[in-house]
Amino acid sequence: MEIPEHKYKAFQRLLKKSSFLSLVANGPVLFLIWKYDTNWTIDFISPNSDKILGYSVELILANKIGVADLIHPDDIEMLRREINVQPDKTGGYTHHIPFRMKVAGNNWSWMQCHSTLEYDKQNIENSSILAYMHDVTLEKVVSKVLRENEEKFKLIINHSPIALGVFDTENRLVIASKKWYSIFSSDTNMIGYSFFSIFTELNQSWQNIFAEVLLGKPQKNDESLFVDNQKKELWIKWELQPWYNAKDEIGGSILFVEDISLSKKAKEDLVISHNTLTKILDSLNAAVYVSDMQTYEVLFVNQFLRKRYGDVEGLICWQVFQKHQNGPCTYCNNQKLINFKGESAGVINWEIFNQYEQSWYAISDCAIQWIDERLVRLEIAFDISEQKKIEQDLALRDQILRAVSKAAHILLESQNTHDAVDQTLKILGEATNVGRVYLFKKDYTTLEIGIRSFWSIKENSKNDENSSDIDFNNPIFEDWLESLEKDQIISFTISDHIPLLDEYMKKLSIKSILLVPIHLRNEWWGFIGFIECRHFRLWQETEKEILRSAAGIIGSAIYRKRYEDEIRELNVNLGARVRQELMQNREKDHLLMAQSRLAGLGEMIGNIAHQWRQPLTVLGLIVQNLKDDFDFKELTAEKMEKAEKEVMDIVKHMSRTIDDFRDFFKPNKEKIPFFIYKDSLSKVMGFVEARLKSHSVHAEVLFEEDIRINGYPNEYSQVFLNIINNSVDAFIERNIIEPKLSIFLKKRNNRSMLIIRDNAGGIKEDIIEKIFDPYFTTKEKGTGIGLYMSKMIIEEHMGGTLTAGNFEFGVEFRIEI
Repeated sequence: MEIPEHKYKAFQRLLKKSSFLSLVANGPVLFLIWKYDTNWTIDFISPNSDKILGYSVELILANKIGVADLIHPDDIEMLRREINVQPDKTGGYTHHIPFRMKVAGNNWSWMQCHSTLEYDKQNIENSSILAYMHDVTLEKVVSKVLRENEEKFKLIINHSPIALGVFDTENRLVIASKKWYSIFSSDTNMIGYSFFSIFTELNQSWQNIFAEVLLGKPQKNDESLFVDNQKKELWIKWELQPWYNAKDEIGGSILFVEDISLSKKAKEDLVISHNTLTKILDSLNAAVYVSDMQTYEVLFVNQFLRKRYGDVEGLICWQVFQKHQNGPCTYCNNQKLINFKGESAGVINWEIFNQYEQSWYAISDCAIQWIDERLVRLEIAFDISEQKKIEQDLALRDQILRAVSKAAHILLESQNTHDAVDQTLKILGEATNVGRVYLFKKDYTTLEIGIRSFWSIKENSKNDENSSDIDFNNPIFEDWLESLEKDQIISFTISDHIPLLDEYMKKLSIKSILLVPIHLRNEWWGFIGFIECRHFRLWQETEKEILRSAAGIIGSAIYRKRYEDEIRELNVNLGARVRQELMQNREKDHLLMAQSRLAGLGEMIGNIAHQWRQPLTVLGLIVQNLKDDFDFKELTAEKMEKAEKEVMDIVKHMSRTIDDFRDFFKPNKEKIPFFIYKDSLSKVMGFVEARLKSHSVHAEVLFEEDIRINGYPNEYSQVFLNIINNSVDAFIERNIIEPKLSIFLKKRNNRSMLIIRDNAGGIKEDIIEKIFDPYFTTKEKGTGIGLYMSKMIIEEHMGGTLTAGNFEFGVEFRIEI
């Protein structure tokens, strides 16, 4: 390879040395000479280009490859700026920033380059650059990794979930986590300060601890009282470890700290709560024990169980409380007491019948935290045998009650009393689960007791089949019959040990009997007998009282049958009387309606008078003006035409008024939907406007929304008008200085509510209950039917309510539909 001798003399001398050629061929340094043209064409490259770049010397020189072709596009401009040749400059040495160069396989390597410019003043393009470079990719990567690792280390330390501080050999803080500052209540940067200059309240023991760690001996404590820089006492768990530098020498120490003040307080509270819990459990009148859910070891039993089983703590629960078992109970619910998060799943309530004791127990199981913080099983068992018995008795009582209710329905609805009584005995027998039920009647002619009706269970026992009927005429029952006549219930079993009765009952295979008396008004009629031949039966007091009610119902049915003919005849006569009263009431209603219409007509005429008073006054003025114009000969055709138009407008207005009032008082035949304000209130306020003005009455209507209801709009309007006119009459009668009417329309719970209030002083309390009575009035010329008919319209015709009551300044009427 030839290099121009006039340019590279120094370099040629090096090439002549065999040691240099060997270094160039095998060493890590790549030598190049390239032209200072656009592409930086390579004139010379050392033989080790194949090892460093992966391209042979021949390939590079033959294809006239330039350095610019090999430089990464993002780095080429930087390199050009560093080799920026100006006409007035001479050559010089440059230490370049590392750049990327393409190597074989389309990969990039980082290169560190040093160059010298051979500057040709005559022709800049003949200038050449002599350079040597070596691959620094590994150093670049390592440097990046180190920087990244250092940043990651700082990030990890800073955001560590525990308090962590790194110290050097002088015990100065190098770096600390955020948690460190949080625990030690400091917002001041402690970096660079000695541990003991920060925490001045610490004793000598901590200096000894740091000294031991710097000798390579780690230190720790699970519970230690610590005084921070704010002189605040903390309970902490800490560990101090040495850390080592690159030379494997101790570079300082790392202190790990956990604030356990809350957990220590929690432990103390746990001990207190544990002691409280055991005291409470010990005082319960129920079986209570605590066991481990994995080993089944009994950890605690209360006094109730200790009296029965002794001190069994430390033994296995199923071996103590359940005999003759080879393993845990099949119904054990330990797995259900803890959820998938490992937390308590709450209380499980269940019941169990102890076959050995013949007792029922209600049990509550749950997982609780024990003194050692593990979750254990707590079981509380209450003996509910008595409660179960009560429940069974209540169930039987309810069953009998339903039977009595059913029997009552049959007895009251049936027209055949005899069949109804037979059905009733069957219903009562099945409900009470006895063998036989009799209905006995006293014959007042012969004074003997005989069987009126009888029912027997289908599944008769052998004793029932062989038994005979009781003869209550036997003298041994004399006391019983006297008690029954006094309305006393008889309950007997052969275990009562009454010799004569026991012997008699045994002959009839009867083991128990219940007799319930039946009285018709004050007369003893007979009794019901409940006979049991299968087993002894002890009747509960509640059962006796329910069956007494059944006997009363049967007695009522019999009493009804006795007098049904008389009642039927009475009903016929009563029907005639009712029809007569209805006719009279209809006549009264027609009379009231007629009087109401006459009163309404009078009010209508009064309102028409108020509405016409002003137009008539205007008509009079127009006529007077026409006469004056005529007398003074000033009447012209224009004046006459104008007067005619004004008169006709007034006449039309008065005619419309008559039509409005006529439609207003025309009754609606059918219910129709209408808006309360638009179709009723606004019209009424228009009718009474003149009267209100003439008496200086201030009226206001307030509503949230217009409400649509179904009813009779004209009748509704008449009610509203009647109430307003009553208020105006009260204003006039009592000479109210500033009379006021307040009308509110509301909608509450899908119902319309119209409230009319005045400030006329209200109604006397002793008569306010009478104001809706027909013909009741306090007015001198009143009819007393206005409010009565108003209430009838609202409540009977439209299904609403009309009420009145006093408030602070006057009376308030409410119409709700």
